Amino acid sequence: IKCNIYKRIISIMNILYASNNKFISIMLTSIVSLLENTEQKISLYIIDDDISEKNKNIIKKKVYEYKYVQNLIFIDASNCINRMRASNEWPMVAFVRLYLTELLPNDIEKILYMDCDTIICDDICDLWNEDITEYNVAGVLDCMDDNYKEKIGLGIGHPYINSGVLLFNLNKLRDINIEKEFVDLVNKRGSCFKYPDQDVINVVMRDSIKVLSMKYNVVSQCL
Repeated sequence: IKCNIYKRIISIMNILYASNNKFISIMLTSIVSLLENTEQKISLYIIDDDISEKNKNIIKKKVYEYKYVQNLIFIDASNCINRMRASNEWPMVAFVRLYLTELLPNDIEKILYMDCDTIICDDICDLWNEDITEYNVAGVLDCMDDNYKEKIGLGIGHPYINSGVLLFNLNKLRDINIEKEFVDLVNKRGSCFKYPDQDVINVVMRDSIKVLSMKYNVVSQCL
């Protein structure tokens, strides 16, 4: 009942993925699991790190089998994807979460980002309708020890969330020019980050993070 009420208020969910050609089949599996578990209208955005036209057509054909998909938009990330890199262990596309206000249209107020390897097992409208008006981002706690948190510049009392499922308040992030803070931090301390984009998000947004229920992205070590 709660979910149906929210659907009348917020008619379209903005969902974001990011991928290159190597992860297309994995991402499409995630997308289908999402679409099989909702009937709410969706605008789907995919940040594109050189995805081939053939693979784009495969994605389009599958996604538009679901009548409630309103839009499928591929966003070219080539202009920003090489600007920042804090680790040689992670693909370049992993860093696009740091450039969302630049990459996404200005009329999108919030967006739900999910990693390509996420499997959705239920309707996520309650997650989408989490109130993040006063927060920059919402996510689920990760299992991170206090020593590492202090190493990257977090106090013990600060939350540390997993970046695999993140609900971003784009309105707030635009207001504070978040990309500049990201770049400044990486230039200053990037060499000490083991999980580069995730660490940066947690440090820069440390005072404006809403912690979500583990059911939205459980990290097994926390149990």
